[in-house]
Amino acid sequence: MNKAFVTLFFILFFFTKSFALEKVSLQLKWFHQFQFAGYYAAKEKGFYKDVGLDVEIKERDINFNNIEQVINNKSQYGVADSILLLYRAKNEPVIIVSPIFQHSPSILFTLKRSGINSPYKLNNKDVLFYENDTDGFSILAMLNKLNIKPNLIRKREKNDYTKVLNNEVIASAGYLSNEPFYLRERNIEFNIIDPRNYGFDLYGDMLFTNENEMINHPNRVKKFKEATLKGWRYALENKEEIVKLIHKKYNKTKSVKHLRYEANVIDKLISDDTVPLGSIDEGRIQYISSIYKEFGLTKKDFDIKNFIFENYKNPKNQFTNLSKKEKESKQKDTLYNELTQKETEFLKNHSVIRFKVPSNNPPFSFQENGIAQGVAVDYVKESAKNVGLNVEFVINDDPIFESYNHINTTRKKYDSVLYSVKSSERNVKLSFGIPYLSYPLMIVTNSNNPFISSLKDLKNKTIVLEKRYLTNNWIKKDYPDIKIINAEDTLEALKMLNENKVDAYVGNGLLTSHLSSMHKLENVKIVAPSGYGNVKYSFASPKEWPELSSLLSKGYSKISQLEHNNIRQKWLSLRTIEKVNYTIIWNIILVSIFILAIFLWWNRKLHQEKNKTKKILEELKKSQKKLIEQHELILVQSKNVAIGEMIGNIAHQWRQPLSVISTCATGLILEKESGLLNDKRLIKSLYNIHEHTRHLSKTIDTFRNYLNTTKEYCEVIFQDSIKESLRILDSTFKNNFITLKTNIDEIEPIKIKLVKGEFSEVLINILNNAKDVLLIEKVTSPWIELLVKKESDKIIVTIEDNAGGIDPKIIDRIFEPYFTTKHKSQGTGLGLHMSYKIVTESLKGSIYVKNTNNGAKFFIEIPYLNN
Repeated sequence: MNKAFVTLFFILFFFTKSFALEKVSLQLKWFHQFQFAGYYAAKEKGFYKDVGLDVEIKERDINFNNIEQVINNKSQYGVADSILLLYRAKNEPVIIVSPIFQHSPSILFTLKRSGINSPYKLNNKDVLFYENDTDGFSILAMLNKLNIKPNLIRKREKNDYTKVLNNEVIASAGYLSNEPFYLRERNIEFNIIDPRNYGFDLYGDMLFTNENEMINHPNRVKKFKEATLKGWRYALENKEEIVKLIHKKYNKTKSVKHLRYEANVIDKLISDDTVPLGSIDEGRIQYISSIYKEFGLTKKDFDIKNFIFENYKNPKNQFTNLSKKEKESKQKDTLYNELTQKETEFLKNHSVIRFKVPSNNPPFSFQENGIAQGVAVDYVKESAKNVGLNVEFVINDDPIFESYNHINTTRKKYDSVLYSVKSSERNVKLSFGIPYLSYPLMIVTNSNNPFISSLKDLKNKTIVLEKRYLTNNWIKKDYPDIKIINAEDTLEALKMLNENKVDAYVGNGLLTSHLSSMHKLENVKIVAPSGYGNVKYSFASPKEWPELSSLLSKGYSKISQLEHNNIRQKWLSLRTIEKVNYTIIWNIILVSIFILAIFLWWNRKLHQEKNKTKKILEELKKSQKKLIEQHELILVQSKNVAIGEMIGNIAHQWRQPLSVISTCATGLILEKESGLLNDKRLIKSLYNIHEHTRHLSKTIDTFRNYLNTTKEYCEVIFQDSIKESLRILDSTFKNNFITLKTNIDEIEPIKIKLVKGEFSEVLINILNNAKDVLLIEKVTSPWIELLVKKESDKIIVTIEDNAGGIDPKIIDRIFEPYFTTKHKSQGTGLGLHMSYKIVTESLKGSIYVKNTNNGAKFFIEIPYLNN
């Protein structure tokens, strides 16, 4: 019965896989922004899914060349600009699927005050540029054509356009949709140097693919293009919707206002009102190609038509009307043109290559009646045939590392191996080609053992692994509590598991299925993935024969999809029985009926539960509404508590000035009645009353700002907003003999936009908490230190006390709502939570706390550059 379940599992698995969406990925040329809006729209609106594609959109990693990532098939599709022509001229396998931007957004910008308004003034000047030429070729072409030689500084960082503002460089490369926005926001006048104005109107963003994708999946390329163009039409017609989508899901750091600006600029670059979306002009491609040739970037012309998706001629279809023999001859001639000189010489010097075939490693390689069999054997045969390489297969069971040593020394028994798993250690001994096979690394247990769902469940247990396999290194590193013993090969490992000598085996899932069936290992069962994913087998050859791996890789790339299907169907299906076994068939039927019955029963059960769930959801909604109302009430109560504390502070503040005013007024009356009052004395007393009245008025203004509920931003001096908070707390600190240290009068005034009263609320909450802790702990010589520091892109405020710090067990929870260490009658647990919300949501900053040698130290960081 166990075999029936395994067989049924594989049948259902492959049946499900055949109807799954095709997974592909798109490599962007930069970070997430409206520049790629059409791709997001195609994914999120289901246009890709409608044509059977599951598309992963990858953001640019500036440490890698985005075009080479597509060439190397790490992504099937990519976004790049006219630099693609240069890659094609150098015989790189790139194909333009569809232009998106009819014009390039690449520009140079300078400040108006610099007086630099044309490229002719940039000779020997410092210009900030991209690390890769691919990111700004139209600019380089313009400078080259005009014989301008600036000093290009090729180091890009986030917000590095500020280096122009700070006079670190005179100009910088940028995008029409990006840097001009920041400059306009800051009311800074600037100049744009656009290559289009100097005769270099190159294509901007273009969708492209690699030749491998074009040859093997032309229909998929067509579907990807159609869905993408549909996405772009939708994005341009629904800009506001896509702007909000990008801000919410792809790039929260870029403001909605900036995304709207970018959308309008990109609309003009696409020029859909004058040129149909996706149109390509072969004459324009020819012109751009001539620019490259003129600059000496390429010395030869290339077939432009075979560079464009619609005109591409699939080399597989070039020999349709020829006989099989003529086809093979023509295909070899075509491939020989792609071989390097060293590869051609290798073929001439080696009449036959002997490959070692392990005798018992199904379905990858094994022997049957002395003949080499398996999926790896067939792939090596086909790959070798496609490049004109003669091969033989030698059945041999030398241990894996002895094989590597043998092919790098005597090569008496065999010349190379069929495959190997690539690693840094093996890279020293072998030359690797492309990966061409893979297998799932699975956890296998004895059917009598408890269920295992992951490697974590094997803690303090014993597993068996093949000697010298890479899994030994991986598991030792990641799971040091698992005990490992070694077997000579996979069959020995599975036999040990079958006899319950170990708790589990971790290894090749396909090989396990075949060996356990062939050798009747009834107690072996595959239970779960290992977590390491699929292990890839690559072509491998002796270190001094890299040409062999590259030849096999090129031969593999010429294998047709039909040949792939035939090989995989032949070997990668379960071959557990040699004759019709009706018992297993009936088991499968019975299991299927049982599963169907369970499904029907469960469906009926779900229908019954649906009504119950609906009622529960209605009750939950009512409860949720009630909780929200209670939460809002508590917030109001918390605010009232804070207002009560503030009124207490204000009462302290007012006692002294009211006392002075009362004393002055009483003194004036007495002096007047006694005839002692003169003008000088009168003016002095009235001035004293006036000054203290102003002090009271300021306190009222501060209190009013604190109570203000409208979110109205206004520009203030940052230090003044701090002084207002300190003014309210001054008397309380003095009455409790708490020393306040601050540097706000020692630094230059900082202008910033804030909502009135919000930052005061944050400071008062933290300072009041510090005061309370100092009084509770009865600290001798208590003090609070408030420091302000301005950096290039943010303001940092720190508040430290000497009360001994916060218990490490709760320090990570102090910003949670309703969390308090005070008695319920003294605190709601919402003060610091509200402070956290104000800093992170309204001020777009961050707030956190650490313990120091003195006590607790709060850090508030507020963005300053884009404030």
